[in-house]
Order: sequence, then C-alpha cells, then structure tokens
Amino acid sequence: MKIRTLVTLVTLWFWLAGLPVAAAADIEMQTRPALGRNACFETPTPISVQLFNRGPACTLRIRASLLHYSAQDPEDLPHAEATVELAPGARKRIPLLVPPLRGRAEIEVLAWEGRRQVARNTLPLDITSNLSQNTVVLTPEPGAFAWLAAHTWDNSRLAENLTVNEVPAETFPEEAASLAGVQFLVLHDLSRLPLSAAAQGAIADWVRAGGKLLVFATPDPTEFRGSPLEPLLPMRPTGTATAEGLPVLTGPLDQGLVLQSRGGLPLLTVAPRVAG
Repeated sequence: MKIRTLVTLVTLWFWLAGLPVAAAADIEMQTRPALGRNACFETPTPISVQLFNRGPACTLRIRASLLHYSAQDPEDLPHAEATVELAPGARKRIPLLVPPLRGRAEIEVLAWEGRRQVARNTLPLDITSNLSQNTVVLTPEPGAFAWLAAHTWDNSRLAENLTVNEVPAETFPEEAASLAGVQFLVLHDLSRLPLSAAAQGAIADWVRAGGKLLVFATPDPTEFRGSPLEPLLPMRPTGTATAEGLPVLTGPLDQGLVLQSRGGLPLLTVAPRVAG
C-alpha cells in the first residue's frame, strides 16, 4: 500500500512538473510630471506613466499615491489608479491626476499584475505655494523661452514667485482639471507641436475658466484654423504682411484689442478677460 501511494505521488509530481508555467510579466515603467517638476500646493498633479511590455500579454493595475503619507491602510491613501491591458511588445502612456500633495514632495507609482508588484517608480517634485506664478511653456524649440525665468521683472511679486517649466507636447494633459495649478501657458508654433486635439480642447476649456494663454503665432494664417483653440484668438488671420522686415499676421479683429502695432499692423493683440 505504501509503495503504491509512493508511486502515485511520484507520478503526480512528474505530471505537475510538466505543466506549463505562466511567464512572469516583464514591465519597463517610466514616470514623469506632465507639467514640469513644480507642483502647486493643494492642487492635483498630472503625471504621465509610460509602460513597455517586454513579456507576455498582461493586465496591469497602475496606482499613484503620495509617498510616506500617514494612513493606517495603504488602500486609504489618496491616490489615482488605472487598469491597462498590454500585448507583448506594446508601449502605452497612461495619464494620471494625483490628488493634492498637501506638502508631500514625492509620488510613488506602482504597477501590479494581480497581487504581484511588477514595477515601481518614485517621482520627486518641487512644491510651490498658491501664490506661485506657475508658467508652462509648449514650444518645438527647447530653451527658446529661457529668458522668461532669467528676465528682471518690474513686478516684485511676479519676480519672486515665477516658475517656468518647458514641457513636451506628447505628454500634455488632455483634461482641463489637470491645468488647475497653472497660472500662465505659453504656446509657440502650434503647427510643429504634436499636441493632440484633446489637449488643445483642454487648453481651450482652461482658458474659458480663467486661464491665461500667451500665443506666439507663426506667419501662417492657417496655423489655428479648425483647431479647438481658434475661437479663442482675438483676431481671425487671413493673410500676412511685412512691417519693418517682420512678417505680421493680418485679418479682422474678432474679440480683441491691439496693444502694440508696427507700421499700422498689429503685433500684439489681446482677447477680453471673459475668454481668459
């Protein structure tokens, strides 16, 4: 009887050993702030999580929370969460809006497959006060607006609180709520920016809610035509003229005022405050 039981157990062991074992997920994860390293105190912070699946198909739960936040149960931590399915070799970007930092300066991002943690990132941030003039720059020319931070401003409050972050258009948030901590947005050369229609729509909604948008347009009068941002323009560009050697857009003023002109042509126009 004992011999028969032993033979049965040995047979069962060999049978189990021959069963295929599910391959473990092999995930590469990178996390970056969507609007630069400056996060406004008590304002949700948008981040971008880039995933690359080097293993088999898998379903992941991505969770971003405040590191070292005091809570008895980790599930009680203020957090943002998303579920994503990844095919072998797939790359995917996941935008998350992390709850207000409340003085915490580091975010922890975890990737789980079932109950197993497969990736972890930490993201340090610089916390700014509610008085900060957080300025975000979108430009295809890195460093083109470095002068903003280096400029000596007459307004002492602006000089003390101004922060400037140049951010990539590829990871720009696509929801207006993600822009709550931004006071100024500089947009340069939309035609060369890989800015999605959803991101442009988020900017338009943010401006209508009171956000301040500064546009550096190109000489192309069709640059904004048909985009979600077109209704915000103070003028409707229809052509281009030259003023003292500089190309200047021309067209009827729709809802704007001319603040600066050259040779009778508008150089700087502004839309009314009701539009941001």
